[in-house]
Amino acid sequence: MIKHRLIAILPAILLFGAASQEISARQGQDELHATPSAGQSHRTQAEELPPAALPDLTASTWNGDVGRKTVAELIQEDTSLVDVNDNVAEGTVLPDHPRLLLPGGAEKKLRKLIRKDPVWTEIHNAILDEAERMLDLPLNERIKRGMRLRDVSVENFRRIFYLSYAYRMEGDKRYLKRAEAEMLKAASFTDWNPSHFLDVAEMTIALAIGYDWLYPQLSAETRKTVEDAIIDKGLIPSFDPKDAWFVDVVTNWNQVCHAGVSFGALAVWEKEPELSRLVVNRAIDYITYPMAHYAPDGAYPEGFHYWDYGTSFNVLFISAIEGIFKTGFGLAELPGFLKSGEFISHMITPTLHDFNYFDNSDQAAMFPEMFWFYSKTGDPSILYDQARLYRKLGTEALCRNRMLPAMVIWGASTSLADVKAPESLFWVSGGDNPLAIMRSSWDSTAVYVGFKGGRPSINHGHMDAGSFVMESQGVQWPWTSDARTTIPSKARACACGISARTPRDGTCTSTTTSPITR
Repeated sequence: MIKHRLIAILPAILLFGAASQEISARQGQDELHATPSAGQSHRTQAEELPPAALPDLTASTWNGDVGRKTVAELIQEDTSLVDVNDNVAEGTVLPDHPRLLLPGGAEKKLRKLIRKDPVWTEIHNAILDEAERMLDLPLNERIKRGMRLRDVSVENFRRIFYLSYAYRMEGDKRYLKRAEAEMLKAASFTDWNPSHFLDVAEMTIALAIGYDWLYPQLSAETRKTVEDAIIDKGLIPSFDPKDAWFVDVVTNWNQVCHAGVSFGALAVWEKEPELSRLVVNRAIDYITYPMAHYAPDGAYPEGFHYWDYGTSFNVLFISAIEGIFKTGFGLAELPGFLKSGEFISHMITPTLHDFNYFDNSDQAAMFPEMFWFYSKTGDPSILYDQARLYRKLGTEALCRNRMLPAMVIWGASTSLADVKAPESLFWVSGGDNPLAIMRSSWDSTAVYVGFKGGRPSINHGHMDAGSFVMESQGVQWPWTSDARTTIPSKARACACGISARTPRDGTCTSTTTSPITR
């Protein structure tokens, strides 16, 4: 039967080969006038400052105790800031706290939605259980792993988000006090490791949510301490050209860093209105750079799990500004972006793994931002495999996701009980990494084949253009190995031959070593 099914899909394979050549040819022409490809900057080589020309910006330069730089001084040092659009007008007044993602008074409606659905009740209770467990953990310390503080920043984001959610939904002051303690501890760090600015972005959004959501209950002293930390260790370092190279790149760094510091700006808006406005206006302008690369069909150049990283922060940013300013400034409507939920839906295989090209593992996961895409598109079929993953993984895996409270906010209005599968069995995308994915059905035993084109110079890229994956009857056949453990083997499907594995214990049951040629 497998032989017959393989024969049946051979015409589609041949069609993809012809289509990928056409896409690549068209892509080559488009690149002459398109935005830079993933991993590139919008600055030309001549505009890049050599290291010796960078100003000497010591920690004390940014210390609020010796005076913060004014917006005028920042613009004088970086004249490109003059070109930032006045998206949010001068003098704009923001709503009272809390205003990020879940405005004050929205708890009652959210509780009602949760109580109506057993799945959301289970997820809500899992967050509360996790918040309870956090009460007994030691406070996070500033411990770097190599050059990074990101592990600490990510965990602070998770703890403060969960604890703040638990307090707002339950009113238990133990959660409030613990979230406050985590914020004060992070605020006491010497810095948030701006040399690896993802760490700053994650820490800034963590303290921004805690500060905003708990603002009415925080003491004046705590507010001041957290405000100063967000401004001096989050917002102002984002203008330091030594570390803030993320501003105009087209990778996930742009999305994560702009979203992170913008949450900080939206939280402390009243304390530094012009600085905060500049941060948000800059983000609205520059986050469009990576967003341009979802076009035309929603595929994300960096692959499945990096889609989650960049897109989750991108969606957090859009959700926050829409809630506060009542407009998303056209970001969600950029070509291809709202189609991106379809990309993830088709990337998940019948056995609930994923087409793991580039630096991506093959373990599919639930992504909170998929519920935001559903809220925007009204297409419940993109949640089909999210529901399957929930039934497989349960709440334990979900509670490792720092954005789980956002998933409840975006998703509690829909049910995961009886989600219908998508109708399409074939999906193709152009863009930086052309893809073609086909399946015989949406059953767990379906035949699934995925191909990719693209180029290895894309961020997190490998030399795997032309590689493919296949499943049939619940078995993975040609498969690129987990990028986290055997990176060199990622190219083997297109250059070195095929390894077929069954079962999924890494054992090779058949191997061809001759290169695949046309």
